[in-house]
Amino acid sequence: MHDEEMSDDTAPGPQVTHDEDGHRLEATMPDGELAGFLTYDRVEAKSAGGRGTLVATHTIVQPHHERQGIGSSLARAFLDYAREHHLTVIPQCSFVHGYVDRHEEYKTLLP
Repeated sequence: MHDEEMSDDTAPGPQVTHDEDGHRLEATMPDGELAGFLTYDRVEAKSAGGRGTLVATHTIVQPHHERQGIGSSLARAFLDYAREHHLTVIPQCSFVHGYVDRHEEYKTLLP
């Protein structure tokens, strides 16, 4: 399993990690509690030099952690990862879709 840390260690709140093999990002609170996660599917490019695609499928935040910015932290980390790796994003998940709608800088990731 390959885990990639996606957050600033100096920032308070959850730490977002990325399990690339499991196609999942997780937000973990400082006490180790899983506060939320985002899952996705990866579709490889069919042609040489083509861009692969990430399909955001679900964003789940534990009810007692809602409205704390955890879903947004997960969506931002997911979209930043896609941008850094030159991937297209299909926001099948309604939360990620809404996040992209509210953040113009990510619309270039859409097909």
